[in-house]
Amino acid sequence: MLVLVCFICTVLFSAERSPAETYQYVDEKGTMSFTDNPVSIPKSARKSKSMGDIDNGDDSVTTFRLINNHVIVAVSVIYKGREVKGQFVFDTGANSSVISPDIARRLDIRDSDTSVAMMQGVGSAGAVSTVVLDAIKLDGKAAGNLEVSVVRFANYDGLLGMDFLAGKKFQIDYHGRKIRWM
Repeated sequence: MLVLVCFICTVLFSAERSPAETYQYVDEKGTMSFTDNPVSIPKSARKSKSMGDIDNGDDSVTTFRLINNHVIVAVSVIYKGREVKGQFVFDTGANSSVISPDIARRLDIRDSDTSVAMMQGVGSAGAVSTVVLDAIKLDGKAAGNLEVSVVRFANYDGLLGMDFLAGKKFQIDYHGRKIRWM
């Protein structure tokens, strides 16, 4: 019994980290998961280094603004050789990226360039216009040929979803307002 109590105390107090850190890992089924508690990461998904060590191969860091609990990053969007910059919500909970009608207008995306698709959101669904972008770029990270939806956003130019983030390793430091790419 004493061993169990000591183990529980060790786990609770050794996990004393800033609540602002988010960890990303891939489980045994290949599903990308996120947690703010490194103790909850399965042993099979842990790196050989301690969770506090960051193996930052390219040392790249993206700074962000935190507005109403939204991580906001500066993004470049490219369509038919035209490039515009915008402020996007960095959203690990979104399957796909979204651009605002203003970004679509600035890229000179015409109705004839778009398709119609059904979009499912939290509490709503509906038809939206979609377009395939040449690329989305964020501080040297890029993804090409992304089909994005055109949706009106209040105060933001778009949403950067998992279609862009998939396969990229990163750690979000809310306290330092930085995304560390690994």
